[in-house]
Amino acid sequence: MKRGFTLIELLAVVVITGVITVSVVPTAKNAINNARLNGFKNMVNGVKRTAEIKVADAMTKGNFKTTIYFIIME
Repeated sequence: MKRGFTLIELLAVVVITGVITVSVVPTAKNAINNARLNGFKNMVNGVKRTAEIKVADAMTKGNFKTTIYFIIME
């Protein structure tokens, strides 16, 4: 008796793998995009909070000529 798989069994595995891949890839892409968006939002909020702190500090010290530079690198 030969041990192995028939062509139908192998094709079934390939089809099932393809269906799983097609359903998982868009979900993974959405998760990656959401993570990037959340990271960007957190960075923007951090920059905003830093600017608020610097302005409040300048107002407390009476130094209204404070200039704030932000360099955002990709």
